[in-house]
Amino acid sequence: MLARKPTSKSPGNHRNSPSPLGRYAREEIARTRSRTDTVIGRPEPSTEDLHDLHRHLRRLRILVRWWSRTGPRPRREELRILAGRVRHLTRLAGSVRDLDVELDLWEGLVGPDRAKATDPWATFGRHLRDSARTGRELLRAALRAEEAAGIFEELEASLRGIGSVARLVALTQELKRERRRLAIAASKARRRALKSPLPERMHALRIRVRQLRYLTDLEDALSGARASTFPPRYARLQRRLGELHDRDVLAEQLARLDPERAVPAWRTRFDRERETLRQELVSEIRELRPRRNLTRRRGPEIVVPRPVRRTSGRSAISP
Repeated sequence: MLARKPTSKSPGNHRNSPSPLGRYAREEIARTRSRTDTVIGRPEPSTEDLHDLHRHLRRLRILVRWWSRTGPRPRREELRILAGRVRHLTRLAGSVRDLDVELDLWEGLVGPDRAKATDPWATFGRHLRDSARTGRELLRAALRAEEAAGIFEELEASLRGIGSVARLVALTQELKRERRRLAIAASKARRRALKSPLPERMHALRIRVRQLRYLTDLEDALSGARASTFPPRYARLQRRLGELHDRDVLAEQLARLDPERAVPAWRTRFDRERETLRQELVSEIRELRPRRNLTRRRGPEIVVPRPVRRTSGRSAISP
């Protein structure tokens, strides 16, 4: 019996069988759009809403940025402009999310009604609430404007050819080089943090680990991995370093408030808990070796399909 010739609806047709990266791009655009609609539609989006939006915008930004480097040359400038628009939204969502976290931390320390109206702590709390509210409105306005301007349709059109074989080969090679570079940078940041765990050094290490995590997300999409291959202990380190950074930012702002006043008990407790977290993280960091653990991705290999050549209406694998 003769094998049936693939039709336009057949799974064997190359054009209608998107690569894992192509599927990831479409899914990430859809997720980001859904989170955008959630934040726009809620007068008071939650911290979790903002966090989800920020995470998916960041993934989309990284995807577009890499495609602007390895995609079709005539479209690279257009892709860079699009990447810049996504970057702007990402930074705005991140700054609003940070304000929300800072406000949550603050209210958890002093309580919403404990400070007196004339107290500088109360003034600081009102300033935080006003900044968080203004930030949300700015973010929602920016999201509405970009959605009305068709940013998601532009992203879908620009990323349509992301699964082509030649581009996948170039992207895979670039990502391997970037992974080596980031693993070395993370190792250097680790040594600096262990030498002196200052807030800026711990934050620098967090940034390197986060960059490696998002790079792994992209590599996982290329390989079709069903779950993240990023090592869980590094994911945990990134999360806890983020918690420390949030506390360091709040502590820096509190230190500027009326240094002549007596330090309240909640402030002493806050500083003690923050330093305990820092020392726990130093012990955790000492056990990790980013250059050894993260230079090579652990998980399914990224397999780039061989190009397809069509002859006499049939598809054949080129030699």
